[in-house]
Order: sequence, then structure tokens, then C-alpha cells
Amino acid sequence: MNCPLRFTVVALMFTGLPITSTEAQNAKFNTFYSDIGGGTLNSIGTGAYSWIGGGLYNQIYSNNSGTISGGFSNIIVIGNWATIGGGAVNRADASFSTIAGGFQNLIDPNGTNAAIAGGVSNSASGLSAFIGGGAVNFASGTASVIGGGTGNQASETNTTVA
Repeated sequence: MNCPLRFTVVALMFTGLPITSTEAQNAKFNTFYSDIGGGTLNSIGTGAYSWIGGGLYNQIYSNNSGTISGGFSNIIVIGNWATIGGGAVNRADASFSTIAGGFQNLIDPNGTNAAIAGGVSNSASGLSAFIGGGAVNFASGTASVIGGGTGNQASETNTTVA
């Protein structure tokens, strides 16, 4: 018996209503000069001048000039001029922040100008903090730097963990 595989994608978008489709689409809501280049189920809320290049389930909520180049389930909620290059399940919520890639990395709203180059489950909350990579690192000090490794913490101003 020849039976083609058929699947249905279910997702919640900004309206709060489920979108069910075998051909799920990208969505823009109340945007001003924003665009989505491709991918599936990507969405931009009220972000002016924001852009999602592609990928799956990437979302930009209410910010200005946010960019998600691609990846899976990356989110920018309130970070103006925040950027996520790719990866999966990354979240950049501070202005002028950057997550280049990786998995489950977070820049919280206090991490203005912070950057995470990659790695897994890293978190930056310090002003101008930087994490190069590794796993489960936490940079909360102003201008703190963690080069990599696992389980490192830089909580004082100008702290460096190499």
C-alpha cells in the first residue's frame, strides 16, 4: 500500500490564535519597513526596520531594527538593534546585543552591547559583557569577558576568565 506521509504544523503566532496548515507561512504584524526573506513560521510583531532571513519559528516581537539571519526558534523580544546570526533557541533582549550562534544562549535586557559568539546555555547580563563560547557560562559584570570553558562566572566589572 502506497500512502504518502502528511503532517500538520501547529503554531501560536502573535494573535494568540493557532495557525494550522500543511503549508505554514511567515507572518508580519503591524510592521514598518520590516521583511522576512524566507523560511517557515517566522514572524515579526511590531518591529520597525526588522528582518528575518529564514529558518523556522524565529520571532521578533516589539523592537526596532532587529535581525535574525536564520536558525530555529530564535527570539528577539525588546532588544533594539539586536542581532541573532543563527543557531537554535537563542534569545537577545538587550539593545545593541549580538548572539552569533549556538544553542540556548541568552542576553537579558540589562546586557546592552553584550555579545555571545556561540556555545551552549551561556548567559550575558552585564553591560558590554562578552562570552566567546563554551557551556553554561555567566557574564554579569560590566565589560566582563569569558573566553570559553564550562561553568565560568564573571560577575565583577572588567573581569576576564580566559
